[in-house]
Amino acid sequence: MAVLGRLRYPRRMTQPQSHAVPPDLRGRHALVCGASAGIGRATALALAAKGAQITALARRADRLDALLPELRAAGAPAARALVADFDDRPGLEASIRQLQSSVERPVHILIHNTGGPPGGPLLDASLDALSTAFGRHVLTAHLLAKLLVPGMAAEGYGRIVNVISTSVYEPIPNLGVS
Repeated sequence: MAVLGRLRYPRRMTQPQSHAVPPDLRGRHALVCGASAGIGRATALALAAKGAQITALARRADRLDALLPELRAAGAPAARALVADFDDRPGLEASIRQLQSSVERPVHILIHNTGGPPGGPLLDASLDALSTAFGRHVLTAHLLAKLLVPGMAAEGYGRIVNVISTSVYEPIPNLGVS
């Protein structure tokens, strides 16, 4: 076993690991990023249906406000909106710290999800496009983990899911920055 802070994890998996979502997430708090549309919205609703409390994070307050009653109707015992922008990491950190101080239970499940960069060949991409993508996908993942893992460890339960393009494994034409 290797040790990461107080957490232990196997160096390699020797048994097949199940990634199925437990049937009951009552008592768990999920922070779902990019929850105003697409994969994030669908994930927030799926976790709500399993009984998780949901904090839906996105940039668009109006879409989050429309989502909250749907989350409650789907089964979330509590649903709250958190307006934040991954391109403003100091603001994101302040929002997460405010969330942590205002909730009874820490975040147990982090769904780190954000929209991808615009399409096009890598050689046509600007340095700003690369920097923005790296900031959203890598730097915010690190920031959120630093802020949320201690609460997960204290509770003895934590899950982090990073939603990212399959182009990480195999290049996809015209998705150079991804």
